Amino acid sequence: KAEASCLIDGKNWAGNGYANSHLYYIKGVKLMDTNKPYLLLAFSSTLPPDDRQLTLTFHDFKGNLGKYNKEKIEILLSGSADGNKKAPTLQGHKMPSMNSDFTIEITDYKLVSKEKANISGLFYGTLRGTLGSKPSKIEKGVFTNLNIKVFNESY
Repeated sequence: KAEASCLIDGKNWAGNGYANSHLYYIKGVKLMDTNKPYLLLAFSSTLPPDDRQLTLTFHDFKGNLGKYNKEKIEILLSGSADGNKKAPTLQGHKMPSMNSDFTIEITDYKLVSKEKANISGLFYGTLRGTLGSKPSKIEKGVFTNLNIKVFNESY
């Protein structure tokens, strides 16, 4: 069963995380020059020949339920829908240069232990094209009960 699913430009897409692809840094990530909480959720397509990866990141995430958009999130969709490695596409949402209407809604968040949390949510919106790629519309995005590795010290 896929960890995340959605429609990308009207076509089904499904993805799973891989080892350590869902990470929450409560005290931030020094290499990214932030001491604010940082959450990363990454999914690789489970529907060959599609090899796209979808990455959802949250800046200053504190486990609050509700909608996140604008400067609180960054989204990246990269790879090729038809598996053609010579023609990958790149779409995203990043403030301020690639601002879009993209929204992620956290519907459930639970800290299970000091090192583990579970999260569920919805995502949707239009990702802007970059490096010559066309925009992509994502609809009906959902992830449910993802296991997240939690880091309690500054990383």
